[in-house]
Amino acid sequence: MARHALKPGPWRRQRSAHRAAPTGAASAEEVLNALSRALEASLGDNVQLAVQGQRLAGRSSIYFVGSPTPAGGEPRWVVKQPNVAWSQDDLDSPATAQQEFLALTRLDSHFQKIGGSSRVPTPVALLPEVGAYAMEYVAGRTIRQQLHYGSAVRPASLLGGLAAEARFIRHVHALEVFATRVTDLRDEAHKVLAVAAEKLHPVGLALPEQVRRTLAEFPSMVASSPAGVAAW
Repeated sequence: MARHALKPGPWRRQRSAHRAAPTGAASAEEVLNALSRALEASLGDNVQLAVQGQRLAGRSSIYFVGSPTPAGGEPRWVVKQPNVAWSQDDLDSPATAQQEFLALTRLDSHFQKIGGSSRVPTPVALLPEVGAYAMEYVAGRTIRQQLHYGSAVRPASLLGGLAAEARFIRHVHALEVFATRVTDLRDEAHKVLAVAAEKLHPVGLALPEQVRRTLAEFPSMVASSPAGVAAW
């Protein structure tokens, strides 16, 4: 069986969430054990792994994993543990690790077929014993990281990133072709009012009166729009 060394490694601070793992979630050591076993076939035994950073949040726990040496080196893998018990009013509950892994595998195959620069992280392994899956680590800057004051005077990098993101989304929607969706905008407005009554009113909150009145009086207006596939 593959062996690993659990060492602290450099700490990668990410946004807000350095919290305890969700109740019942596998520990970092259990995650490394599972990944080590999955990598044994391709890397052999004596696999040396270390958690180089982590983000523990309500919807999922994410571990950045690499070699314990050299110190400060880039991670090689990302392990994601979705917390399927998480609930949030404005979002669907997280998909399971298996569902996310299958979606990532499908996207990876799709982008390999079409070629070009767009791609997704390569799926590595499903880790069912810890409710997680592993993918390759991809270094780079996010669109959000390119949104700063300097972008106003030197926008080339940001605009290039936005164009690449648009091409990526277009390719994702090309996975399947769905029938055009037809909806009445008045029905959508009334759905907003229903959610406000269900979620805001019990806690003493309300939509601004002008907004509420506009939604309540919104005329019937049928509109059509293309529908696309969503990927986790």
